[in-house]
Order: sequence, then structure tokens, then C-alpha cells
Amino acid sequence: MTTDWIMSSHACTSDETDDVSRNL
Repeated sequence: MTTDWIMSSHACTSDETDDVSRNL
């Protein structure tokens, strides 16, 4: 589960990663 969003965030930008954290 964690690795899933980590891999996704790697492909996204830092800004998008922040959004992912908010969703979690």
C-alpha cells in the first residue's frame, strides 16, 4: 500500500506529492 503511492509520487512532482499526502 505504502509502496504504491510512493512509486506514484516519484512519477509526480513535489506539488502533486503534497496532494497525495492530503488524500491519505
